[in-house]
Amino acid sequence: MYPRGTRYNIVIMRSETTIQGDQLANALRFLGINFVMGGSYTPETIHKHPAMLIRAISQSKEARLRLSLIPLFLDHP
Repeated sequence: MYPRGTRYNIVIMRSETTIQGDQLANALRFLGINFVMGGSYTPETIHKHPAMLIRAISQSKEARLRLSLIPLFLDHP
C-alpha cells in the first residue's frame, strides 16, 4: 500500500512520541536552555538529533515544553 520508505518513516514518527517530559527538559538544559526545570539530570542523547528534539518538543502535551521552542530557536537558530 505505501512505498517502502514512507512506511518506514511512519513507524519512526510513532516511536519518537514516547520521549518523556523530563528527558526533553534535560536535553534543553544540556543545550543551555534553562526555560523549564526537569527532574534530576541524567545524560540524554536527544540533544544530538535536533530534528527529533524539535519534533518531540512540539508534540509534547505539556505547554511549558512547547513554549521552550522560543528560547531554543533564539539561542540556537
